[in-house]
Amino acid sequence: MNMLNGLYFPGTGPNKELFCSLLCLLAKIDFYQIVAEEATDGGNDGASYWEGQVVMPLGEDHDRFLAMIRDIKAHAADFYGGYLSALSADSLIDRDESSVWQLVASLHGENKEADQDPALTEKLWQARLVLKLAEILAAEQADINKGLTDLNRAEQAVFYAMKGELDDRDDCDEVFPASGQEMAGGQEGGKIKHLLKAWGALFVMDSRKHSLLVTDSEDGAAILFDAWEELSGKRPQLLVGLDLPVAESVEAMEAARDELAAARTAVSNGLQDILAGDGVGGAAKLETALELWQGQIGAKEGRKWPIDIYLLPGHSLREVWGRISGMVVADDGDVNQTSLIAVLRTVP
Repeated sequence: MNMLNGLYFPGTGPNKELFCSLLCLLAKIDFYQIVAEEATDGGNDGASYWEGQVVMPLGEDHDRFLAMIRDIKAHAADFYGGYLSALSADSLIDRDESSVWQLVASLHGENKEADQDPALTEKLWQARLVLKLAEILAAEQADINKGLTDLNRAEQAVFYAMKGELDDRDDCDEVFPASGQEMAGGQEGGKIKHLLKAWGALFVMDSRKHSLLVTDSEDGAAILFDAWEELSGKRPQLLVGLDLPVAESVEAMEAARDELAAARTAVSNGLQDILAGDGVGGAAKLETALELWQGQIGAKEGRKWPIDIYLLPGHSLREVWGRISGMVVADDGDVNQTSLIAVLRTVP
């Protein structure tokens, strides 16, 4: 049986350390991109394990969009303060924000697709901009965090040289607390709502079927689950909670996959039976698989990353994301879809 693939939300770029840990269980990770990135020969950089997918490609507007992004980067102070919050207003469309509409109009021009609602066109453009700006800000934040971490290490080195090694490592941590981004830092609650709204607009327009979504944002998962409860009247069902090894490289991930091969297959078989409608049989398989998985994980050294997998039965995920994004969802004929949501929890 084929192993499960997961679609990551709400990010629009590969988070390699995060993805490597997820891939200890899953076969492949997909994520949305605003524009297709050119393939590079990076050797064993993991590109064969994750893939960016472009929803509603820009076509003739591709170059104009990239030019606008370059302009935004060159004039960061003018854009970051107001445009991201304005573009991600509650409805994603606010005609009172004239600056937003000028920006959108300058990107896609006055030409409208004859067979597409102008409001839908504008909404998709806003979603792309929100996600792209968030991507730029995340990259800049990562650079800042790296700089802080490097500075912290340099300060510690000077401290050691002046005072000698401390008997108690915790004493040093009090003087020079660790700086930098945590693995599962996620997004602040206020920002994640806007990102989910924008990401959901792309999901609604995606013609591909995705049965398993994964996220490292517990706030984002909570918003998704609330929308699900509003739609179905029920809370998502927790199927299983297990631990993933924290793999910091492709090589570490591949080694973990080899060690966990039997357990990986067993967990995947149970989950896929549940997705196929065999809830009783799948649950029994999953219970046995969990014992095998946790037994093997417990024997491994190193950090572990808790992951919870939830079942969302009986409704199309497009309906849920339509509720979050405010997008109108066309009838896709899959109203009884069963889906899974995997949520990575913050490492203690």
